[in-house]
Amino acid sequence: MGKKDVLKIVALILALALVASTYGWWECGRKNERLLESIYVDSTRSQVFLSDMADSLNGSIKANASSDYLWSQLVLYDEHSIFLGKIFFNLYEQTGERKYYFIHTAAYNIAGFFTAALNDKPPQMQEMVKRNLKSLERIQECFGELLRYQKPNEIPESLAEELFNLSEELK
Repeated sequence: MGKKDVLKIVALILALALVASTYGWWECGRKNERLLESIYVDSTRSQVFLSDMADSLNGSIKANASSDYLWSQLVLYDEHSIFLGKIFFNLYEQTGERKYYFIHTAAYNIAGFFTAALNDKPPQMQEMVKRNLKSLERIQECFGELLRYQKPNEIPESLAEELFNLSEELK
């Protein structure tokens, strides 16, 4: 076997190794993408709840629902906001993408609002919700928009920023 034959065999082995490593890298990327999609799917229920929060809270206030009922609604929305914040923080940790951090922070801002309302006495709690209904309606629309995306990488950063900015308006 000559020197040229040995070089051909080495080149063939290197080419096969390159193909195998490229396939391994590609497969790893696919598994990571499926993992991110799985994490995102877990957030769907919370997104559904939050995509109706302003209408539900406004309906309760207009129907003169009891303070206990309003309180229980706020607890539910608070819990879903916290859960959503955790999901999007996990997505941020895995990808480093800013849009997930924006949504994570927005969800925690919203949870902070609900927690503050829950810590008030019933008349102030109701007044705080009323005072923020316009912002909550716009946040609700953002969550409705978020539900349109089946995969987390499809979420536009502009939607994440809008949700974050709206969450900053809550007082």
